[in-house]
Amino acid sequence: MASNWSRGVLGDIAEIVMGQSPEGINCNEVGRGIPLLNGPTEFAYRYPLPKQYTTDPKKHAEIGDLLFCVRGSTTGRMNWADQRYAIGRGIGAFRHKLGAEYQAFLRALIEYKLPALLSSATGSTFPNVSRNQLLDLEVEIPSDEEALKISNLIDTFDNKIYLNHQINQTLEQMSQALFKSWFVDFDPVIDNALETGNEIPDELQEHAQRRQAQIAKLDHQLLPDDISQLFPSEFELTEELGWVPKGWEIGSFGDIASHIRMNVKPEEIIDEHMYVGLEHIGRKQIFLSESGYGSDVDSNKSSFQKGDMLFGKLRPYFHKVCLAPEDGICSTDILVFRAKDKCFHSYMMFTAYDPVFVEFANIRSTGTRMPRASAKDMLAYTIPKPKKELFEAFELQIAPILDRGENNASMNKKLSEQRDILLPKLISGELNISNAEEAVGEIC
Repeated sequence: MASNWSRGVLGDIAEIVMGQSPEGINCNEVGRGIPLLNGPTEFAYRYPLPKQYTTDPKKHAEIGDLLFCVRGSTTGRMNWADQRYAIGRGIGAFRHKLGAEYQAFLRALIEYKLPALLSSATGSTFPNVSRNQLLDLEVEIPSDEEALKISNLIDTFDNKIYLNHQINQTLEQMSQALFKSWFVDFDPVIDNALETGNEIPDELQEHAQRRQAQIAKLDHQLLPDDISQLFPSEFELTEELGWVPKGWEIGSFGDIASHIRMNVKPEEIIDEHMYVGLEHIGRKQIFLSESGYGSDVDSNKSSFQKGDMLFGKLRPYFHKVCLAPEDGICSTDILVFRAKDKCFHSYMMFTAYDPVFVEFANIRSTGTRMPRASAKDMLAYTIPKPKKELFEAFELQIAPILDRGENNASMNKKLSEQRDILLPKLISGELNISNAEEAVGEIC
């Protein structure tokens, strides 16, 4: 501990509001009242994604509060409150007594002391921490000025990481939108049909009218001629998928993707490898932002290559689907798929990332307590198959977007690693804040 730091307890610098669950009769999922948080299932990358609401809140978290899980196997998980929330008994809300600008320091301090906190938690299988345990947690406290500098420094890391995360969300949305336009809504076919005067099926008329309005508003075609020419100008009715572009085949996911089953035994793992577990794959995040490295593996794993698709088969409704950024190994609860041709890669990724595909895998999963998806069922999923030239055109559009997203995710991983190196040294007083600020300037 630095000489100018003092010993104290968390209650000296922070206030804590412990959650209290409202009665079930006053809860709903249709937006009545204020959003309710019960635990980490609502936690996302930085801010929660509430699923429930309550008209009778008992305890509140305010904007900027640090949300902390206090019960169960996820004790210690954290998020930030981006609005006022009702909090149930699984959540505590922290706020620094000096104000919002000190919140990043408060979170870093709690992260640093988390092992000690968890060791004092009651319950062996599902630990719980009480308000008094949190308030009485022994901590080292710097001066207010130094705490503010540390807080600002950590914010520099966190904001850069969050900005890259937001950019990647935008990249995902762009890619999903193009996939849906070309291969689900068949917008280019509708455009061509409107231009040539070909008949559009009744089931597609409403969408065609919206598309026509878009074109009229822009006063030009929405796609370049070289792309439009790859699509037909008519539809045909199929038994499997209903109306599809004329001339397209009806195929299966297995036509474009292979299930890769390369089991790796612990004794075969000598060097350090990227390791991906289910806990590393974010929900509805195609770019992998977390992973582990190591060679100390105590059970069989699966091998994957850069560019493979990783699909979490355990509880598939969690929508854990991502792109492998490099070669590595993963949990056997993750299915590995590889495109059969380079031109199928992006189409494979966004077919499997689509909520309809995830729901298909979920419905056919087996097991009541811990349902698992089947690779065999997924490979049988029905897809429309255009000519190879269109797959190649889609790949040309999407590949640069995926590359940029992977670069951002890689940068975030490095920033997180540097943050995790600096954080304990800062919070313990081992590293001088001036030296840390200079190091951060070089990184960020």
